[in-house]
Amino acid sequence: MVRHPISLLSLCAALAASHGAFAAVTLQVVSTVHTEALKGVTNPPADSRQVMEVTLSDDYIAVKKPKVELIYDFKSRRYYVLDTDNKVYVDYSLYSIAGFRTMELKNRENINAMLAKAKIDAPASRQVDREQELSVADDDAVKIDESAGDGTLDFSSEGRKLASWSKAGDKVGAADAARFAQFLRYTQTGHPQLLARLARDGVIPGQLTFTVNTGVGVRTVGISVSNVKSARPPAYDLKGYAPRMAQAGELDILLDRMAALTPQQLAAMRAAHPCDTAADYRDDHLLDTMLGRTECVLATGAPMLPFTPEQLQKMREEPSVGLMMASVSPKNKEEFEGAVKTLAELRKQAPRKAYVLKLLEANNRLRLGQRNESLQLFGEVLEANPVLGGAYKDLGDLLLLTGDSPRAWRCWDIGRAIAPKVPNFTAVNDFEALLLKRHPEFF
Repeated sequence: MVRHPISLLSLCAALAASHGAFAAVTLQVVSTVHTEALKGVTNPPADSRQVMEVTLSDDYIAVKKPKVELIYDFKSRRYYVLDTDNKVYVDYSLYSIAGFRTMELKNRENINAMLAKAKIDAPASRQVDREQELSVADDDAVKIDESAGDGTLDFSSEGRKLASWSKAGDKVGAADAARFAQFLRYTQTGHPQLLARLARDGVIPGQLTFTVNTGVGVRTVGISVSNVKSARPPAYDLKGYAPRMAQAGELDILLDRMAALTPQQLAAMRAAHPCDTAADYRDDHLLDTMLGRTECVLATGAPMLPFTPEQLQKMREEPSVGLMMASVSPKNKEEFEGAVKTLAELRKQAPRKAYVLKLLEANNRLRLGQRNESLQLFGEVLEANPVLGGAYKDLGDLLLLTGDSPRAWRCWDIGRAIAPKVPNFTAVNDFEALLLKRHPEFF
């Protein structure tokens, strides 16, 4: 057995070398998946078969399946899901895929460590297996062995098979080979080191097999590639398609509506939900006044409109304002539960801005693990004021906790389009920058 170092650098170099160069290949891919469950595991996933017509272009990948087409745009860092029957599409952030996988990898590592510490008898999960399934790794720490078989290249780790592919295939340029590796990364599977190795040879193999040990079963992904042709496809367009407007599911209705707004429509919506001004101050509605100014911070990212010294003193003496402020930062479960009740009761004293109290309540309920109640409140808040930018950050956080990263990023993208200066979005911006730095192979 011959061992060769495999590095992500080769794939990144191929992508870098392709910048500005024409690269386009079309091919047909047939993927079959079979899962053999481990002993004691019932109801393994059913076998599946997919036929895909694939275009590997200079800055995008298009994958046509029955009734749906996927377009991965590496220039805009978006991906589009086209419903080819109904001629509508939804676009998502590419960051949502890389972001979910990096977080899921860390989550599985933590679970594995906890099971080992607790000495719980559970199927072993190796680092290489987790990285193979998710096609993401933080470094090249795992060791992958390569050997030459009868017309194949075979790859394993610690004596267990990971992948093999035929030596025979279609010779393509470095950029096309790198795009093919990205196609596998986004739609199939493959350890990052293997995908980098695949791209290095500048060949699209006729046959590939990936073996994925999921901890509850062994999944075999067989991939057959045919009809590889050099092509000159035009830049994709969405002519004939319209942004989806969901007819069911309250959250999708809201997100589809907001994502489809033109800049002019967004400006009109902002004008319909203006911030409070100094003239909106009311001695007889101090809680509403405080909530109105808080809302403006969350809607624009601008500093809070200041109070006069006399007004500030009245705010400090107002019981309802004190209760609201105390409910913003509880320290333990008992305080969170009390804050939820308090915020609900305070709505009676806020005839104009009760929905801002619902936003605070939604965040407290989220910390209590009451995700359904929190989701309902976020929906009510954004129906009342759909340009409350900071609320989309919090709603996205909730969706990410449930594993719904595509809609989480939709929320964050909408919120940043509305209010890019809201400081809460700094964490999202920083996370995206980190993904670009650590996992350039996704982009």
